[in-house]
Amino acid sequence: MAALRSDEHKLIQMVKDEGFSFGPAIVSEARRAGVQLALALALVEQESGFRNIFGCDSGHRRNSAPWCHQDVTRERVQELISLVDSGGVSNGVGLTQLTSIGLIKQAEAEGGAHTVDAQCRVGFRFLHDLIERRHERDGIGAYNGGEANPNMRYADSVLALRATWQSRINRALGGNGAAPPGDAEVHRDLILTSPYTEGPDIFALQRAINNRARELPFTEADLTMDRQLGPHTISACGRVAFALGLSEADRSVIKAGSIVQLTQELIRDPSKLNAAQRERAAARAPELKRRFEARKSGARVAVRWARSKIGVHENPPDSNWGHPVQEWITFTGYGGPVFWCGCFVAFAVVKKGGAKVPDPIRFGYHEYINEDATAGRNGFERAVSVNDARPGDVATFSFKHIGLVVGRTKGGLIHTIDGNTSASDGSNPNGGEVAEHRRPVSEVMCVGRLRY
Repeated sequence: MAALRSDEHKLIQMVKDEGFSFGPAIVSEARRAGVQLALALALVEQESGFRNIFGCDSGHRRNSAPWCHQDVTRERVQELISLVDSGGVSNGVGLTQLTSIGLIKQAEAEGGAHTVDAQCRVGFRFLHDLIERRHERDGIGAYNGGEANPNMRYADSVLALRATWQSRINRALGGNGAAPPGDAEVHRDLILTSPYTEGPDIFALQRAINNRARELPFTEADLTMDRQLGPHTISACGRVAFALGLSEADRSVIKAGSIVQLTQELIRDPSKLNAAQRERAAARAPELKRRFEARKSGARVAVRWARSKIGVHENPPDSNWGHPVQEWITFTGYGGPVFWCGCFVAFAVVKKGGAKVPDPIRFGYHEYINEDATAGRNGFERAVSVNDARPGDVATFSFKHIGLVVGRTKGGLIHTIDGNTSASDGSNPNGGEVAEHRRPVSEVMCVGRLRY
């Protein structure tokens, strides 16, 4: 364990005063990993309640993982590793509930997975790396659900605990207990920056945006409340502002990446809207309906067209060419044969569905789709959870493949129609035909929602 700094002794005492153990290891290893202490404490509370025990995710069924909620010891860790290596079920280990056998073995190599120091070191480092790759809320969700299926409810629970711990930390260090950069009230203009601005006021705004979107007809938001002012929050704010009747000048400020305090106040409390704004809101209702129906209709048309092409093959085999495949390829922007799963999807959603995609050639590469969906650009509104996938969305897979979502995710399977796949099991990303598949959500890298 690294040497403690002067203020860290106060923080360790704060953890003890709250009735919890292992403060020295948590404080030291959070600093080593570069993880905010409040977040580290929240993770430990969420995962183990500050107890060095095994997990119990499988309950007490016969196939449950060993030592449900029992103390972690060196001998039990060694037995667990041997069990997993021989094909058995793993279990969460210790304060940070290391469950992947790779993480457990890392902790073994760094002092022993039975020790809280190694558990925190490996767990916090893993959390830090997830956040670096996926941003904060998605990274926290991935700690629990995996990178292919981050658990957003888990992330929100951890973030709520972090806010509580941050208040305790501030008090311990002589502050007033308010979570920086202020409180949940409107107290500043919000501006899109890199890295993203964070705070409880952004969380409150995101919640208000979602509430307004549910109340207003033909208005969609469904924001993930990650406390970060990213492009998805800006975009959803603009849609709600349009529905509430804010002026074009006000909306242009939002489009430029700023949400001024007055706009925040009106979204939080629509009773403050003036007569002119209410009149504009009423006049915009038909346009909102038209846009809403266009999105729904576009997705339906894209899915219907894709379904009509099931069984179509490239010709000759292994050519990535031939009618009608070459029309889909050239429409997307390529001049000759290419792997065409993304071209099939581009033709479906843009040509047939009317999705507003300025650069369809980027649909030819799964990583570009991941980037564009996450950033909310090139026709994408945002990336959504695989469990929230709906017809008309675009899915990318870990085996470098792209598909059109045609049904709701059920039973851990995502429902797609894909081009350049194999009809049997869909495992060939250059299979040469159009086929319908239901694949495990664990294979999904990203689901993007389009603007139709």
